[in-house]
Amino acid sequence: MSRVLIVGAGVAGRRHAEVFRGEGAEVGVVSRRYDGPLDRFGDLSQGLGSFEPAGVVIANETNLHIESVRVLAEVGFDGWVLVEKPVFHR
Repeated sequence: MSRVLIVGAGVAGRRHAEVFRGEGAEVGVVSRRYDGPLDRFGDLSQGLGSFEPAGVVIANETNLHIESVRVLAEVGFDGWVLVEKPVFHR
């Protein structure tokens, strides 16, 4: 398996990281507060540029999901994307 970037390091984000690591993926996290053993990036653009993931899991606060999706579209990300539910807050 390749690299997976998790956006958000709350309960859902940490669970996704655990699952992907268990499958052999190299996992990075986009979070301002995360202080664990994984590579941490301060924002999504930085993580995409530095980490070059095959896929992205959006597991930050629901009201931030749309902004994360916008960033992926703006940079032309062509990997797979998993968005935690609910997808958008309105």
